[in-house]
Amino acid sequence: MEHVKEELNPRVATLLQICTKVVSEHMHVLEKQVWDLPVSLLEELLPHLNIFYLERIEDSAVRKGLSTDSAWFGLWMEVVKNRPPGRKPIKDWRQKFLERLFHMTMFGNYRKAGHPRLQDSRFSVLTLTAKYVKVLILSRSLIETTKMTSAAFRPVMRILEGTVTHMKVYDISLPFLDHSLRSVLLIFHRLLHHGSVRTLIMSKCGESSPILWTWMLQMSAGYECSLSSPRIQRPSDQTLEKKRISTLATGNPPPSTSNVRTSQVSDVEGCSLKDKRTVSNGKRTLQDEPSAQCFKLPRLERAESEDGAQVQECILCFENPSSVQMHVSKGPFEGAQSAPSFLCAGADGEDTPMGKISALVLEASNYVLAHNLAPLLHSWICLHSLQVSSEWIIEEPCLLKVVEALSLLSQNPDCSLSELSISSLSCRTPIAALLARLLSACPRLEELTLGFIQVNQPKSNPSHLPAPIESSLKTLRVEFPAESVCLQSLVTVLRGTQSLTSLYLKGIRCKTGHLGPLLFSLPECSLNLQHLSLDDINLSGCHREVLHLLKSCLTLKGLCLTDCRLFEKNKQEFLAQLISSVKCHPSLTSLTLSRNRLGNDGLIVLADLFSGESPSRIRHLNVSANYILPNGLLEFGALLESHRPPRELKLDVRENPLDRDPQTTARAMKQLGSLCHLIKDCWNSRTTFADHISVM
Repeated sequence: MEHVKEELNPRVATLLQICTKVVSEHMHVLEKQVWDLPVSLLEELLPHLNIFYLERIEDSAVRKGLSTDSAWFGLWMEVVKNRPPGRKPIKDWRQKFLERLFHMTMFGNYRKAGHPRLQDSRFSVLTLTAKYVKVLILSRSLIETTKMTSAAFRPVMRILEGTVTHMKVYDISLPFLDHSLRSVLLIFHRLLHHGSVRTLIMSKCGESSPILWTWMLQMSAGYECSLSSPRIQRPSDQTLEKKRISTLATGNPPPSTSNVRTSQVSDVEGCSLKDKRTVSNGKRTLQDEPSAQCFKLPRLERAESEDGAQVQECILCFENPSSVQMHVSKGPFEGAQSAPSFLCAGADGEDTPMGKISALVLEASNYVLAHNLAPLLHSWICLHSLQVSSEWIIEEPCLLKVVEALSLLSQNPDCSLSELSISSLSCRTPIAALLARLLSACPRLEELTLGFIQVNQPKSNPSHLPAPIESSLKTLRVEFPAESVCLQSLVTVLRGTQSLTSLYLKGIRCKTGHLGPLLFSLPECSLNLQHLSLDDINLSGCHREVLHLLKSCLTLKGLCLTDCRLFEKNKQEFLAQLISSVKCHPSLTSLTLSRNRLGNDGLIVLADLFSGESPSRIRHLNVSANYILPNGLLEFGALLESHRPPRELKLDVRENPLDRDPQTTARAMKQLGSLCHLIKDCWNSRTTFADHISVM
């Protein structure tokens, strides 16, 4: 009898499931008819379509009010297995999955044959997925990367030129490049000079790859893609290093070799067919750049066919072909030591526009920053955002070279730099003095981020405080070192930032009583301050200053107090005063109290934010990582039911040990889910080391 029951199991496919499967297998015949199906049937069909037809049915589904996100998310979990890292919600799962699939197919070992919904002989996976690649990541897998320069991949490469806006290059150094160097640099040229890339991210690219660093940064800065210099014998490494040091010490380029000519090469052409005179008229060349004189770079020149006619092809050449193992591609130029090529002119014969890198993110050594980046900054007028960091530390001499270059750039009326971030800093100059110097060098900056690892500053002298610097700064972020710092001079500098709307300070270490004056002066220094974030700062003795800040800074919209030890002293009394101040504030809509050991009792008191005749205007409340237990969350929800918060309230309860009692947590989540928008996670408290003894 048990055997008969198993045979009558309802797992047997229904007629609808059988029809759905048949339709999905014959989409090449039924596709247009499928578009006209009612929503209920389309919804059943979506999880069975392969990626090609799922992508093509998107417009029809959207017109009928049906989202395909769940189908794409299902594919992600089946193929990638793990959720994407980070906390930000994914808005477009189609784009996210197809972009990831491109990298897995192009550079990884993934075989699409392992999943039936990723294969269809009528379509190309790479051609489809390339349309959705916004961020292209190039790393050690350069053997696969070089395939992109072959004739078979030209359609894919042309698609990438139009879709890729961010390019990440990391963990590449000369030993890994080997014979593929020319092909890789050609790909960089196509994407940076003729593509849509506007953001370049480079990290972990060792100092042992000067060609890579120099080419990438010069191309990004908008220079010509060829170096005008003759073919000469490559100097020894020792001679090259002496020339480089001499050039950087004197600031003068080495003697020009422009009068030298050979029978092989007389001039270096750009990648487009133009009169040679146009290369030097109105366009930036590398001839006068010290960094260009130090390195013998690959060049781009015109190729000629067998009958002598010039071909509009982009050929990558080297100053010294013997220095790199050449990879000769099969084709009309076989044996000519030319790299695989792409057309550099448009279909109408006009030159394609040069790319403009407006955002640069670098994780590099001091040498690269001082000797490769700094010489290019003064004329990089299209640069809008610059982020610089190091695996170790950025020393003060290197920093000053970058600041000097940025000062020259800011003097150009066409300068567009408005965002600057420098982290991993180590210097002797006091933080406030360095901040004043940066604001003086770049008065048009709107966003500045500084991260310090160590500061060996001398004792402060009140008579040598920096003067306030008038600037256009709107956002300032400073991450302080572990050493104690003087805040008096920082207040002086802040007085000049009258346009400041957002301030983020992290890790301030100072003597007791020195933090209070800073908090008291903020409303006077920043009359337009809208967002204030204090992180990893001991405010347990600054309750009066925090309350004064709330009462005096009436423009404040967001207040973030993270890991500030707020409730170590007089918890209940201060909480009541804090809630009263927040309820009286006319514009505060966001309050973050993360990592302050709030506990169940503190959370229950916070429910008063939404009670009474004049409840607060809070629309975002973050109580994450506060050792809130399921029963406390359930009681908080019960209080909110009696005095309901605004429907648009977002409540962040992540990183709390809610897994201790899953049933109570489920009840609390259901209750709160009907009252507000919950931001939660599946945090496993048993695998995380946390010190919550004070509230246990």
